[in-house]
Amino acid sequence: MRLLVLSPLLERYNSYKINFEKGENNMIQSWTYSQLVKVRQFRPELVDQVVDDILTRQPELNWLVVIGAYLDQEINLGKAAELLGMYRLELQEKFVKQGIPLRLGSETSEEAHAEFAATSEWNTSVKEKANVL
Repeated sequence: MRLLVLSPLLERYNSYKINFEKGENNMIQSWTYSQLVKVRQFRPELVDQVVDDILTRQPELNWLVVIGAYLDQEINLGKAAELLGMYRLELQEKFVKQGIPLRLGSETSEEAHAEFAATSEWNTSVKEKANVL
């Protein structure tokens, strides 16, 4: 039932998208962002495609989004470098130059123990696979 109600919304979205691409209606209201989050719940491919397109065409915005995620501890330095198409050490140097704090290693003993356990488990599985071959 919800999809039937949303069908006109999707049609309206497509017309707004066409007008936006023509340069019309460029005022994005704050509610637009919360609605995109809601639409993503049932049409993730649609929203993800749009966001990916925007981030690809807008390198500065991509940088700000990735660095924001890094600073909010949603991603680590390696993932940030990957998303920005850089080497980890290259990004680390850029962070130092720009005064962006580096998060290297575990911040708590629990994180350190979890990393150690995960690494130990991975090493064990690699050794077991090597013995099978």
